[in-house]
Amino acid sequence: MPVTVGNITLFMGPHTLGGPDDLEAAIIDFIDGATDSLRISVQELDHRPIGEAIIAAKRRGVSVHMIMEQDYLKEKHEPKAGKAGALDENRALLMEMLRVGID
Repeated sequence: MPVTVGNITLFMGPHTLGGPDDLEAAIIDFIDGATDSLRISVQELDHRPIGEAIIAAKRRGVSVHMIMEQDYLKEKHEPKAGKAGALDENRALLMEMLRVGID
């Protein structure tokens, strides 16, 4: 159950760790509610539903700017033939964001 003080709302989660709030839903609802701009700073992005919400915001005309640390995009070891690398989802989301023009 979120707690609001002034213009700040605190969500606690995730459910898997006993938290009372659905953090995924709270984040996606926030992104979906953006009408003018989003400024996002994250270590990495590998959560497809949140990535798709950010892309959808850009497509509906929201100005989206992101800062992400990108060292994680480099594999330490080549994945074995026929197997996906551990960071493939991160790379796929980043490429989709670049294609729609997210800075």
